[in-house]
Amino acid sequence: MRHSHQWPGVTRGATHVESLSLTATRPDADFDHNNPLWPDTATLTITAPVVGLAPDALHEQVVAEVAQLEAKAHLEVANRGGRFMKPKQITTLSPYDGATSWEPLRDRIRTSPSAAASAVLS
Repeated sequence: MRHSHQWPGVTRGATHVESLSLTATRPDADFDHNNPLWPDTATLTITAPVVGLAPDALHEQVVAEVAQLEAKAHLEVANRGGRFMKPKQITTLSPYDGATSWEPLRDRIRTSPSAAASAVLS
């Protein structure tokens, strides 16, 4: 993806640093409905870290860090003559396929707001 906000999956972008809860319903396919370990719904609560910054200041720092990481990724991809996938292309990939380029699977450039927040908070 050229920009982290283009990711087609469930995300919480840099513009949202406040707390939130996400609830998902178990899909009908591929799950044993009789298994008590798989509830009908699951909720994930995400809270912003306490860092002594006002929400606006934290937001500004996270947005700046995401922009810096994306700029770095854009430069590195341009220098090697690569290109970014489009959101529609991402949705057609198999979740079982790994990186097939020179790029090590575990050392990808992270442009997610969580990665940026980690940099801001460290």
